[in-house]
Amino acid sequence: GQMLETEFDDLSREALHDGTRIGNAFTRIDDNGEAIFAERVPVNDLLFDRRECKYGKPQQAIRVHRLAKDYLAELFPKEAAKIREAPGSTRRKDDTDQDVDGPRIGDLDDYIDTWEAWHLPTLRESTNGRHVLCYDGGTLVTEEWKEPRFPWAMFRLTDPDWGIYST
Repeated sequence: GQMLETEFDDLSREALHDGTRIGNAFTRIDDNGEAIFAERVPVNDLLFDRRECKYGKPQQAIRVHRLAKDYLAELFPKEAAKIREAPGSTRRKDDTDQDVDGPRIGDLDDYIDTWEAWHLPTLRESTNGRHVLCYDGGTLVTEEWKEPRFPWAMFRLTDPDWGIYST
């Protein structure tokens, strides 16, 4: 029922396409308190500590995500004023909002960079797992993370020689 509403089938095809082009792809599957949702996660949005990845089992990850300030303010109405006053998003080297033949599209003043981090529990019964969502100016979510995994499925074209990426 709910999985059909998430468009997971379409996102899986996109992940397959990404994975066959660049070797890896991520599809996030999570619960936002109201419903299950799924979304494509660009590989460059996820940051892992290379030392933890060496053996293929990282314990923490960070997603850097650019969102429209108005959208984030609607999701977190108590923080709306602070979100709208926060610094605009910072352009990164890997930004892909550029036409091959033209300039970058607009400025980023109406957007905000968010950092969403997960620290997996050390053991299944551990209580040290965390999930945090923050931006330059505040913390929107900080809660215990009980799951022994990250909230995404990873597609790999081939098994990696070492680490988590197959490139």
